[in-house]
Amino acid sequence: MVLRAVHESVKESLRTMFGPGYLEHENQLPFVVGYLFMAAFSAENIGRDLLPGAEVRSSVLSKAADSLKEFIGSGAGSCVGKIVEGSFNYAMDREGIDDE
Repeated sequence: MVLRAVHESVKESLRTMFGPGYLEHENQLPFVVGYLFMAAFSAENIGRDLLPGAEVRSSVLSKAADSLKEFIGSGAGSCVGKIVEGSFNYAMDREGIDDE
């Protein structure tokens, strides 16, 4: 659900950058993360101007971040936390999450 929401917000930009065949099937949604990083860290910037700790500004990455914030803010993130807690017997500390 998270990847689908992020993909919906950036698919036109990624299609423009990488062509219409960049993502052909829904089972390839995890590749969206790689495409986002490729868009943010273009080849001409890597190793030349980008120093460790430098801030990268990318409109595509910003759109993806906004989509992710909206997804989490909608309450859908809490169901993911419950799945993690139930499946892996891992307790999630939710204190302060809403403050960010």
